[in-house]
Amino acid sequence: MRRYFIHEAMQFDIGKLMKEVDPAQDVTELSMDANGWFAGNLKARVIMRDKTHASVRLIFTFPDGEAGDQLFEVASVPRGIGGVRWHGYCFGEPNYAKLYLPPNAREFGSADYHKLKRSPRGPEYRHQARAHEIAKLLGCGHLGHTDCKETRADAAGHL
Repeated sequence: MRRYFIHEAMQFDIGKLMKEVDPAQDVTELSMDANGWFAGNLKARVIMRDKTHASVRLIFTFPDGEAGDQLFEVASVPRGIGGVRWHGYCFGEPNYAKLYLPPNAREFGSADYHKLKRSPRGPEYRHQARAHEIAKLLGCGHLGHTDCKETRADAAGHL
């Protein structure tokens, strides 16, 4: 089985999600564009347990029609400069700030769970990293997708 790089996987940032949630509401439902990773949008249902703990349920459908439904527990930790940092946790595993879904995987998990490789930092990989940046700006989940949006005015200014 091939090990993928982090930039090849779909990334789900827990902190960005929790910034969109109103902590005064018990349940918040959000829908996010999945850039071709799923048939339709990725839906997130956040159930606030208290001000520092919540459950996040991700609901999605793979392009082949298989339904996905995962539940994660998240918690906030105060930061020294003000505000909080949200992270997922699972007993017996390190905390994580992002969830990943590599190509051909059927469930979200941390980078350690999926054994994702970090990107090399050497100059010989600079062009590959730039190609991945351009692909994301054009609306591709990763370079293996063929359903990239052909033109995007907002991406053209960044190239």
